[in-house]
Amino acid sequence: MKNYSKYSDLELYEIIRKSDKKSKELAFAELYSRYARGIYSYCYRILGNNDLAEDIFQETFLSFLKSIEKERNMTNVQAFLLRIARNLCLNANRNKQHQLVTLDELELGIDDKKYENSEISKLVVSALDLLKDDYKEALVLQLYYDMSYKEISDFLNLPISTIRNRVTRGKQEIRRILAPYFEREKVQRNQSK
Repeated sequence: MKNYSKYSDLELYEIIRKSDKKSKELAFAELYSRYARGIYSYCYRILGNNDLAEDIFQETFLSFLKSIEKERNMTNVQAFLLRIARNLCLNANRNKQHQLVTLDELELGIDDKKYENSEISKLVVSALDLLKDDYKEALVLQLYYDMSYKEISDFLNLPISTIRNRVTRGKQEIRRILAPYFEREKVQRNQSK
Protein backbone atom coordinates (compact mmCIF):
# COMPACT_ATOMS: atom_id res chain seq x y z
CA MET A 1 0.00 0.00 0.00
CA LYS A 2 1.29 3.47 -0.90
CA ASN A 3 2.12 6.04 1.75
CA TYR A 4 -0.04 8.98 0.65
CA SER A 5 1.36 11.30 3.31
CA LYS A 6 4.49 11.72 1.17
CA TYR A 7 2.51 13.19 -1.74
CA SER A 8 2.01 16.92 -2.20
CA ASP A 9 -1.52 18.35 -2.20
CA LEU A 10 -1.41 18.77 -5.96
CA GLU A 11 -0.27 15.18 -6.47
CA LEU A 12 -3.11 13.96 -4.27
CA TYR A 13 -5.56 16.08 -6.23
CA GLU A 14 -4.34 14.49 -9.47
CA ILE A 15 -4.72 11.02 -7.96
CA ILE A 16 -8.32 11.84 -7.03
CA ARG A 17 -8.95 13.09 -10.58
CA LYS A 18 -7.39 10.24 -12.50
CA SER A 19 -6.99 7.06 -10.43
CA ASP A 20 -9.01 4.00 -9.46
CA LYS A 21 -11.61 4.16 -6.69
CA LYS A 22 -9.36 2.82 -3.90
CA SER A 23 -6.52 5.25 -4.73
CA LYS A 24 -9.01 8.12 -4.91
CA GLU A 25 -10.37 7.26 -1.47
CA LEU A 26 -6.90 7.08 0.07
CA ALA A 27 -5.78 10.32 -1.56
CA PHE A 28 -8.94 12.09 -0.40
CA ALA A 29 -8.49 10.69 3.12
CA GLU A 30 -4.99 12.19 3.21
CA LEU A 31 -6.19 15.63 2.08
CA TYR A 32 -9.03 15.41 4.58
CA SER A 33 -6.62 14.62 7.41
CA ARG A 34 -4.46 17.59 6.44
CA TYR A 35 -7.21 20.19 6.29
CA ALA A 36 -10.25 19.01 8.23
CA ARG A 37 -9.31 20.70 11.49
CA GLY A 38 -8.55 24.06 9.88
CA ILE A 39 -11.68 24.06 7.73
CA TYR A 40 -13.90 23.16 10.69
CA SER A 41 -12.24 25.85 12.81
CA TYR A 42 -12.84 28.44 10.10
CA CYS A 43 -16.52 27.44 9.80
CA TYR A 44 -17.00 27.54 13.57
CA ARG A 45 -15.32 30.92 13.98
CA ILE A 46 -17.37 32.45 11.17
CA LEU A 47 -20.71 30.87 12.12
CA GLY A 48 -20.37 30.70 15.91
CA ASN A 49 -22.58 27.62 16.06
CA ASN A 50 -21.20 24.10 16.49
CA ASP A 51 -23.99 22.23 14.67
CA LEU A 52 -24.12 24.62 11.73
CA ALA A 53 -20.31 24.65 11.49
CA GLU A 54 -20.29 20.84 11.39
CA ASP A 55 -22.86 20.83 8.58
CA ILE A 56 -20.97 23.41 6.53
CA PHE A 57 -17.66 21.62 7.22
CA GLN A 58 -19.04 18.36 5.82
CA GLU A 59 -20.65 20.13 2.89
CA THR A 60 -17.29 21.75 2.09
CA PHE A 61 -15.59 18.41 1.53
CA LEU A 62 -18.55 17.02 -0.40
CA SER A 63 -18.53 20.08 -2.64
CA PHE A 64 -14.79 19.68 -3.09
CA LEU A 65 -15.26 16.10 -4.32
CA LYS A 66 -18.11 17.07 -6.60
CA SER A 67 -16.11 19.94 -8.08
CA ILE A 68 -13.15 17.85 -9.18
CA GLU A 69 -13.04 18.06 -12.93
CA LYS A 70 -10.51 16.66 -15.33
CA GLU A 71 -9.89 20.05 -16.92
CA ARG A 72 -9.46 22.08 -13.70
CA ASN A 73 -5.93 23.32 -13.13
CA MET A 74 -5.53 23.17 -9.35
CA THR A 75 -2.83 25.38 -7.88
CA ASN A 76 -3.66 25.44 -4.15
CA VAL A 77 -5.89 22.78 -2.56
CA GLN A 78 -6.03 24.44 0.86
CA ALA A 79 -7.11 27.79 -0.59
CA PHE A 80 -9.69 26.03 -2.76
CA LEU A 81 -11.17 24.25 0.28
CA LEU A 82 -11.19 27.49 2.25
CA ARG A 83 -12.92 29.29 -0.63
CA ILE A 84 -15.65 26.60 -0.72
CA ALA A 85 -16.06 26.86 3.08
CA ARG A 86 -16.22 30.65 2.87
CA ASN A 87 -18.93 30.61 0.22
CA LEU A 88 -20.98 28.06 2.15
CA CYS A 89 -20.60 30.09 5.37
CA LEU A 90 -21.70 33.27 3.61
CA ASN A 91 -24.76 31.46 2.28
CA ALA A 92 -25.53 30.04 5.72
CA ASN A 93 -25.22 33.48 7.32
CA ARG A 94 -27.60 34.91 4.75
CA ASN A 95 -30.11 32.14 5.43
CA LYS A 96 -29.99 31.77 9.19
CA GLN A 97 -31.93 33.78 11.69
CA HIS A 98 -29.51 35.94 13.68
CA GLN A 99 -28.84 34.06 16.91
CA LEU A 100 -26.79 35.03 19.92
CA VAL A 101 -24.27 32.41 20.99
CA THR A 102 -24.13 31.73 24.70
CA LEU A 103 -20.79 31.28 26.39
CA ASP A 104 -21.69 27.66 27.20
CA GLU A 105 -21.87 26.82 23.48
CA LEU A 106 -18.32 27.99 22.78
CA GLU A 107 -15.43 25.52 22.69
CA LEU A 108 -11.97 27.05 22.58
CA GLY A 109 -9.51 24.28 23.40
CA ILE A 110 -7.75 26.45 25.99
CA ASP A 111 -6.08 25.01 29.08
CA ASP A 112 -8.71 24.93 31.84
CA LYS A 113 -6.13 25.98 34.45
CA LYS A 114 -5.96 29.40 32.87
CA TYR A 115 -9.53 30.38 33.71
CA GLU A 116 -9.05 34.09 33.18
CA ASN A 117 -7.52 33.60 29.72
CA SER A 118 -10.28 31.15 28.88
CA GLU A 119 -12.94 33.58 30.04
CA ILE A 120 -11.41 36.42 28.01
CA SER A 121 -11.12 34.16 24.96
CA LYS A 122 -14.78 33.23 25.27
CA LEU A 123 -15.71 36.89 25.53
CA VAL A 124 -13.66 37.69 22.43
CA VAL A 125 -15.35 34.89 20.48
CA SER A 126 -18.75 36.12 21.64
CA ALA A 127 -17.80 39.66 20.64
CA LEU A 128 -16.71 38.36 17.22
CA ASP A 129 -20.19 36.94 16.75
CA LEU A 130 -21.66 40.41 17.28
CA LEU A 131 -19.55 41.98 14.52
CA LYS A 132 -20.71 42.63 11.00
CA ASP A 133 -19.83 39.62 8.82
CA ASP A 134 -17.24 41.59 6.82
CA TYR A 135 -15.32 42.60 9.95
CA LYS A 136 -15.66 39.15 11.52
CA GLU A 137 -14.29 37.34 8.47
CA ALA A 138 -11.28 39.64 8.11
CA LEU A 139 -10.45 39.30 11.82
CA VAL A 140 -10.85 35.51 11.85
CA LEU A 141 -8.51 35.19 8.88
CA GLN A 142 -5.95 37.46 10.52
CA LEU A 143 -6.15 36.25 14.13
CA TYR A 144 -6.80 32.54 13.73
CA TYR A 145 -5.15 31.84 10.37
CA ASP A 146 -2.30 34.32 10.75
CA MET A 147 -2.93 35.66 7.25
CA SER A 148 -1.36 38.96 6.24
CA TYR A 149 -3.41 41.82 4.83
CA LYS A 150 -2.12 40.86 1.37
CA GLU A 151 -3.15 37.20 1.80
CA ILE A 152 -6.60 38.21 3.04
CA SER A 153 -6.88 40.69 0.17
CA ASP A 154 -6.04 37.98 -2.36
CA PHE A 155 -8.35 35.48 -0.73
CA LEU A 156 -11.35 37.82 -0.56
CA ASN A 157 -10.48 39.53 -3.84
CA LEU A 158 -10.63 42.97 -2.21
CA PRO A 159 -8.15 45.87 -2.03
CA ILE A 160 -5.67 45.80 0.85
CA SER A 161 -7.02 49.16 2.05
CA THR A 162 -10.47 47.60 2.47
CA ILE A 163 -8.98 44.71 4.45
CA ARG A 164 -7.02 47.05 6.74
CA ASN A 165 -10.18 49.07 7.28
CA ARG A 166 -12.23 45.98 8.16
CA VAL A 167 -9.59 44.63 10.55
CA THR A 168 -9.14 48.00 12.26
CA ARG A 169 -12.87 48.64 12.61
CA GLY A 170 -13.44 45.09 13.78
CA LYS A 171 -10.80 45.44 16.51
CA GLN A 172 -12.24 48.81 17.56
CA GLU A 173 -15.70 47.30 17.78
CA ILE A 174 -14.44 44.37 19.88
CA ARG A 175 -12.71 46.82 22.24
CA ARG A 176 -15.97 48.76 22.53
CA ILE A 177 -17.98 45.60 23.20
CA LEU A 178 -15.51 44.33 25.81
CA ALA A 179 -14.85 47.70 27.52
CA PRO A 180 -17.50 47.16 30.25
CA TYR A 181 -15.96 43.79 31.17
CA PHE A 182 -12.44 45.22 31.51
CA GLU A 183 -13.72 48.23 33.44
CA ARG A 184 -15.51 45.89 35.88
CA GLU A 185 -12.34 43.82 36.30
CA LYS A 186 -10.30 46.97 36.98
CA VAL A 187 -12.76 48.11 39.67
CA GLN A 188 -12.77 44.65 41.31
CA ARG A 189 -8.95 44.54 41.41
CA ASN A 190 -8.78 48.01 42.96
CA GLN A 191 -11.35 47.02 45.61
CA SER A 192 -9.44 43.88 46.55
CA LYS A 193 -6.17 45.78 47.20
